[in-house]
Amino acid sequence: MVGEGEGMVYLQLENIWARYSRRGPYVLKGININVKRGEILALLGPSGCGKSTTLKVIAGFVTPTKGRVLIDGKDVTPIPPNRRNIGIVFQSYALFPHMTVFQNVAYGLTLRRMPFSEIRRKVKEVLELVGLSGLENKYPRELSGGQQQRVALARALAIEPKIMLLDEPMSNIDPILRSRLRSDLKGILKKLNITTVYVTHDRDDAFEIADRIAIMKDGVIEQVDTPERLFNKPKTRFVAEFVGVENTFKLEFKNVEETDDHLVVNPASEVYIVLPKHKLSKDILYFGIRPEKLIISIKKPEKPPYIKGRVVVKAFKGVISRFVVETAIGNMVVHTPSGIRNINVGDVVYLSYNIDDILLFSR
Repeated sequence: MVGEGEGMVYLQLENIWARYSRRGPYVLKGININVKRGEILALLGPSGCGKSTTLKVIAGFVTPTKGRVLIDGKDVTPIPPNRRNIGIVFQSYALFPHMTVFQNVAYGLTLRRMPFSEIRRKVKEVLELVGLSGLENKYPRELSGGQQQRVALARALAIEPKIMLLDEPMSNIDPILRSRLRSDLKGILKKLNITTVYVTHDRDDAFEIADRIAIMKDGVIEQVDTPERLFNKPKTRFVAEFVGVENTFKLEFKNVEETDDHLVVNPASEVYIVLPKHKLSKDILYFGIRPEKLIISIKKPEKPPYIKGRVVVKAFKGVISRFVVETAIGNMVVHTPSGIRNINVGDVVYLSYNIDDILLFSR
């Protein structure tokens, strides 16, 4: 149910199907999304999965073949983009190079024929908000990538939009600056309580900025959840791999040994996968485990679970070291705190884990 209060659904996409030509393939296939007032929802997925098309449907640039877009309970599907009062920040920022920062930010207000005194007040207000006071007379070419992003954000905020749409806004930003800009951006959106849809293929962007994340694949939504639940309880193998579960494998139920609580699956030589019986069903086809949940040792464990392998890659990555271990079921990735000196490339090792850390998937 849609309402005015905090926590109520403000933006709805109902069974959206969309394509770019009359006989072309569908890019979106039955998308359903609810975004609460003031919530930041990230659309996360690989290139071509339909993220940007979803944004264009919300903005009104693409009319869905089927389905409806509702804002605050009103069906806006037939309403043109310029009447939806939606702020948009594009990947390229789309700043006018011949206009100053002031003129760029004032552009939408000028189109609305707002009195100049009001435009000046509003521009000053949003530039202060995004930390660009004093740069009013600069041109885009004189600004850094981070400053250009803030100008684009200020221009979108100046019209006091009902909804903010951001399409890969960090893609042109130096990686060193990204984390600080993510925090700044989230702070601004939360301060203004603007309902936001944020498109990205970068997991860190989504996890740092969003209240909830919708992971997309081939025009459908695989899972919508908080960053914490996506990280800890991915529902499918695709979602698991996208949120950093680098070790996922097909289950082969060979030489199964059963205890009261567990199944010990032995599909290959010295590979003993122990699974929790209470989590298993006939639909379970894959298992996974995060790199940081694996324990690597030269010493063979006294009992399963363990997987024998050989180290083929060892890489120092600051606070962690990354090992790639060749095993009978495929390569497995292990992350450990940096400082392990007694394990090197070529060594025979054993990987073990806590049974509760196993993830199971039906697809």
